Amino acid sequence: MIERTLKVAGEGRINVGEESTERVDGRQLPDDSFFDIGDVHDVCPACTTPYDQAVESLPFKSSLRLSYNDPETHTWLIGEKYTMTETVGDKLSGGASINTGLAAELIRASTKVPMPTVLACWKENGKAITITERPSGQRLYDIWWEISEDERAEIGREVARYIKQWRQLTADRISNLAGGEVWHHDHLFGPLGGGFGPFQSDEELWEAIHEQLIENNVDKTIIQCLKEYMPESTPCVFTHGDLSCTNIFIENGKVSAITGFDNAACLPTWAEYIAAHFCSCKEDEQWKKILSRYMESHPREKDWW
Repeated sequence: MIERTLKVAGEGRINVGEESTERVDGRQLPDDSFFDIGDVHDVCPACTTPYDQAVESLPFKSSLRLSYNDPETHTWLIGEKYTMTETVGDKLSGGASINTGLAAELIRASTKVPMPTVLACWKENGKAITITERPSGQRLYDIWWEISEDERAEIGREVARYIKQWRQLTADRISNLAGGEVWHHDHLFGPLGGGFGPFQSDEELWEAIHEQLIENNVDKTIIQCLKEYMPESTPCVFTHGDLSCTNIFIENGKVSAITGFDNAACLPTWAEYIAAHFCSCKEDEQWKKILSRYMESHPREKDWW
């Protein structure tokens, strides 16, 4: 019989063999458990739980599960009912609520867009934390290859109708929903010092763009051309800005929820259309090609961008 004996956190042992029973400190482990012990002093980079502490909790399995992560955002599933999203660097001003909370208030008051109920939102340690009800249905991303072209087109038309509803919410400046700087939309205007705005006129917006072009040594002829053809920046409308297939939930062939309002902002009327051309995967590329057919089109502004 092949046997490995590994020390765990200085106490107890895991004995693994062809006919052995796996135990930690006398507690039997689930049959499907697999452990790569590594360094017992390791800390999980996602939840910061020390490895030895996690092992001590076996065979208990938490209902908290990481469902999405990137360098700025982590989304956790809390059992079957709730979702918690943590975002680094949220810059809402003046004691305003977290952006998702503000978006939820506006959406629910003025539209019929299906959006998960926001249960709590706050800021701490440089993070914006939001807890919402978990949307029903499946992400469009997860079922993309299972649905027909006709079903995809109908979903595109339905989402476009919801976009039209929130575009009725207007503002007189480029800003976040609280009236301050816009963050996490670098793909639209570039990293203008991290965030950008608020801008109340084309002149203010151009000044910020011009400064960035100069810093990047863009040819003066190109700069002049961009200035002459820059589209009007106002009026501004409520803009989601990230209508990825991972943010669209489907149930019984219908849109059951739209998520991802974390970075919603007041942006030029053409911003949503341009943002719908940014893709992160093959599914997203196909989805946004369909969605853009049914959205209000801004080809001239897209060419300028």
